Amino acid sequence: MITANFELQRERVLLRHFRLEDADDVFAYARVPEICSKLGWARHRSLDDTRRFLSRVAAGCLRSRVALAIQNVDSGRVVGYAELRIRDHLRKVGEIGMALAPEYWGRGYNVEAGELLLELGFGVLRLWRIEGRCDVGNWRSRRTMEKLGMLRERIVARRRGDSCLYGILWREWLRRRSAKTGAPAESRLGSSGAPPAG
Repeated sequence: MITANFELQRERVLLRHFRLEDADDVFAYARVPEICSKLGWARHRSLDDTRRFLSRVAAGCLRSRVALAIQNVDSGRVVGYAELRIRDHLRKVGEIGMALAPEYWGRGYNVEAGELLLELGFGVLRLWRIEGRCDVGNWRSRRTMEKLGMLRERIVARRRGDSCLYGILWREWLRRRSAKTGAPAESRLGSSGAPPAG
């Protein structure tokens, strides 16, 4: 269950719902053309654009997805955007995506945020499979997904440029997490290997 005060945290990164008072922080990265193109957004040209975006998010207008702020734990600033989109409710398939302010690139924040998105998808929402996509030339995103344990499955041809499709199954995520914590993975597997209900 994702409540209004929902949060997930790692050492340096907190994922939480956006707030209207995040406008200045969000505008700082949402006005960067390269970031907006990766997200499929129109570039924010003013704080009013950002406030309208945050109002839509707060009103739950982004259907079939959870949109979360990436907050730097030390500074308290919002430094990026993370989302988990439900691509197939019946088959329990989700897709993750992230964008960070340029000053946080290459410092591991995206990996921490990605780990939290997988925790949300598999541990909270009980998805079977989570995917990620990025442009073929976006080596930072490709490396992030590989560090998350996601496997590159194929190249997808698109009009605006080819993309890589990555994926990871719930069972593999659980095994990787159990290897880190030392907890037995099989204790949480049903006889079918399915995620336990609710």
